Order: sequence, then C-alpha cells, then structure tokens
Amino acid sequence: MELISRREAINAFIRWNKKEFGYSDLNREMRFIDEIESLPTIEERKVGHWIKHFDDMFPGDSTIECSVCHEEQYTTIDDNFCPNCGARMKGE
Repeated sequence: MELISRREAINAFIRWNKKEFGYSDLNREMRFIDEIESLPTIEERKVGHWIKHFDDMFPGDSTIECSVCHEEQYTTIDDNFCPNCGARMKGE
C-alpha cells in the first residue's frame, strides 16, 4: 500500500480545484481539509525478527517467536510477516 501525507493530499486537491474550476473555492477546500483531517492515521509498521526455539528431541515441535508481540508459531518456516501482529520480520 502506498501512503501519502495529509498535507500532500490537501495540496493536490487545492491544485486540482484551481485547475478544474479556474479559481480557488475556499469553502470547498476547507470542507475537504476538514474531511482529510478527520481520517484516522495509519500506524507505522513494526519491524521485528523471529526468535527460534529448537526442540532437539522433537524437531517437529520447534517454534519461532515474534520479537514484537512474542506470539509463538509452531513452524520452522520463516515468514516475512508475523501473522499475529503484522510486524515485518528482518534479520536475527
């Protein structure tokens, strides 16, 4: 998903408004700004890594743990994202 800042969205609308109508409509622009400002913010994605827990006696029971939410997964396959909290997994 691509993200843009609220300020960029507002400036783009103001430019479009002037181009489309040939003038700036302050009422329309202020309503748009109010609408944009009321939208919820998007959390910045967390970055973590997998903590591996090997079981020597029962390798099938080995787990990996998310360093962000500490949820354990009963698998030895490293995914790029934690299925529990959505953190991006990088490094060790």
